[in-house]
Amino acid sequence: MNAPANIYSHRLEKILEHEFLAGIGKCLWNRGIHDFEVLHSEIDDNGYDLIIEACGIVRHIQLKSKITGGRRTQINVHKKLLTKPSACVIIMEYDPATLEIGTYRFFGSEAGMQMPDLGDRVVKHSRANAKGVKAVRPNLCNVPQRRFKEISNREELCCRLFGN
Repeated sequence: MNAPANIYSHRLEKILEHEFLAGIGKCLWNRGIHDFEVLHSEIDDNGYDLIIEACGIVRHIQLKSKITGGRRTQINVHKKLLTKPSACVIIMEYDPATLEIGTYRFFGSEAGMQMPDLGDRVVKHSRANAKGVKAVRPNLCNVPQRRFKEISNREELCCRLFGN
């Protein structure tokens, strides 16, 4: 029986992160790239969840997840990613029954380049204060999912991240 994702969201995020890292690791390994490094952010206030270094490229990556076919159209992206060369946001679209990642969506630039402009769509807190006002979350921008490039498999994603 599938557990409700909203109750166990942190566990689900970790499962999908491990699936993502295993896929990228396999892809790099199969390409003969055995010298790569994965670092995790201990505190989530710099905008990225992990850093992967391979082929002389350092990628600061913010991971997002979405149920395949889900209605989510906006992605909250941390503004601090704009200060990191090669930073990107990756959406993992997964099947809730199997937790298999089907497709990816990529928002970023070529290695060594700054991320594209995030736009000016503000993100507000989900809960209102005592006066009924939802405060703006100043470090986040709401980026339409249509700005993310769809990537059909992990090999294509690996090439996007670290080149051929």
